[in-house]
Amino acid sequence: EVHVGVYALMGAAGALAGFSRMTIALAVIFIEITMNMYLLLPLIMVIMLSKTVADQFQPGVVDLVLEMNPDIHLLEDDLSEDREIAIQSLTAHDACTPDVYVLRKYEPLQKIMSMLLQTSFSGYPIVADDDRLVGFVLRPRLILMLSERSSGGSPNEIMSLMEMAEIFPETTHWSTPLASAYHRFVSSGLQHLCVIDEYHTLLGILSRTDFSKLCRYGAEGVEEVQHLIKRKEEAVEAGKVDGEQSTDRKS
Repeated sequence: EVHVGVYALMGAAGALAGFSRMTIALAVIFIEITMNMYLLLPLIMVIMLSKTVADQFQPGVVDLVLEMNPDIHLLEDDLSEDREIAIQSLTAHDACTPDVYVLRKYEPLQKIMSMLLQTSFSGYPIVADDDRLVGFVLRPRLILMLSERSSGGSPNEIMSLMEMAEIFPETTHWSTPLASAYHRFVSSGLQHLCVIDEYHTLLGILSRTDFSKLCRYGAEGVEEVQHLIKRKEEAVEAGKVDGEQSTDRKS
């Protein structure tokens, strides 16, 4: 005869699994509480069944809380099949951010300071006079450089940014399928992916913020994909097709 407390225990384990989506950790916790290894198998079955059913309806509480924080952008290992089908006509250029703040190889100290105060981006591309991408400098390196120059540097002092920049930043061609760019971004653990054309001219940037929009659950994710498709259709109607779209660079 099974004690009624066992049913209560299994119910509590199932409820917690559906709420938190924890599996192994939850099973270990309940085994430590009960000190009964005979309950391991039924606990595992209840926890896995509860998690599987809950996954069909909505994400777990941890994912929901993280989505509420605008500073955190989570990326799924793989896009859902329907999401990949929806974006199969989109390229990296269609989803990138065209409003890019860029720096030149040599910039005055005052301009760098103003850009850091006005923006909150984690990195900035460096372009040559003909707008070719030649490097990428991270925000922490710029802040470190400013802190070192704060005591004796002049605001008009010209700084060489190539000394602290990545001279071979991660790039992708504008015509790369968006799904392929996403898989490369996730598998390589990138933070930024610069979109360029045949002449290495910077067209835009793909960041975790851009890709995280494709991973949103429910209506928000569908609306984001529809927005990208509509934006591409408007560009085609305006005659800005393929790699001919202009990039709004701010320097």
